[in-house]
Amino acid sequence: MRVHHAFTLLVPLVSLSARAIPFASAKTINLCAELFDGGYGGGRVHMTTLQAACTGPQSLVVDCHYVLPTPEGSVLGYKNCDLDERCVPVDTKPNEFPDAGCQKELKPSGVKGNRDNDGFACSAGVEVGSQPVVVMSWITADNPKFQDYLTRCTITKSGQINNIYVSSPCAKKSVLLHLAAHTTYQACISTAIAVARVSVGFHWHIDSPGKTKKIIHTRDEHRKPLQEMFTIDNSTASEGFSIEFGN
Repeated sequence: MRVHHAFTLLVPLVSLSARAIPFASAKTINLCAELFDGGYGGGRVHMTTLQAACTGPQSLVVDCHYVLPTPEGSVLGYKNCDLDERCVPVDTKPNEFPDAGCQKELKPSGVKGNRDNDGFACSAGVEVGSQPVVVMSWITADNPKFQDYLTRCTITKSGQINNIYVSSPCAKKSVLLHLAAHTTYQACISTAIAVARVSVGFHWHIDSPGKTKKIIHTRDEHRKPLQEMFTIDNSTASEGFSIEFGN
């Protein structure tokens, strides 16, 4: 076990929320402008994004309001995330309009080594970007025959004794997690004595919760339907680990 080193030896992080493809917040990047802005002169169209929500694991809807040519009226826009991305809702407050973005699918992993007699290991760290998010989470042994030997699974804030999720034995079903912005999380496992001398690899699966919130319908007679942070830190994992993206 190398937990203390895992918590303290952080290397420069690689951003997954770069604007090139994925984005954490449709409102922040003004997705509506990308979908509908155009024209010039008196016919120029410019729109602003009021709210966004996931309609499925890889799709979202945005509520777009006109700024130009006149600041009235609105339309709904639709976007599909790329194949290796998932629609992830921003963890908004009850009095805020919903928001969502397309983020890379993550599967940080770790290994309980065959010399780790304490049977404890943690995955690589995942740092949430500038927006708090809501995700589905589950932990699996790479070799299915070791799944029942995972006696305890936790999701913890790196560098802290602060578990946001604990399951004993390790649950086989996914759970909904609320992850805070600018915070690094790790998945950790404890294994049974029976596999003390065996190397046990595992993955922490982080995926879209799908449709969790709906667009809040605003009063607008002009509405028309139209079709259309994470970062990974490898150094936080216990010995022998890898990061995989996609399915």
